[in-house]
Amino acid sequence: ALAVLWLVDSGQVSLDDPITRHLPWFEVQTVHDPITIRRLLDHSSGLIMGADSYPDERVQVWNLRTSATGSAPGTMFHYSNVGFMALGQVPTFADYLGAALVIAGVLTQERDELPAPADALSG
Repeated sequence: ALAVLWLVDSGQVSLDDPITRHLPWFEVQTVHDPITIRRLLDHSSGLIMGADSYPDERVQVWNLRTSATGSAPGTMFHYSNVGFMALGQVPTFADYLGAALVIAGVLTQERDELPAPADALSG
């Protein structure tokens, strides 16, 4: 969420952008308005399910195409892990967050090497 808001603050992204502007392959069955970044962040996107049984977050987001929204975006709060997973699949957000963590020294340039929890907290 922090990476998204940094990009909003810099003018690169709008909270009212449809998620499909940044993640063109995102799809969900709906008769309502498109799901926006704002609605994914505030858990009012209408997404009511996710399949936490899949280890790959991309698969979970991809599988939304076979599910229907439970409400119109912005009308009902329903906590959604898969909504945040969708935000995490947006290249701009993921790249920005990765770069910020490298700058902060949390990740190395490899981006795969996380420090041990104790090291991350002490350093």
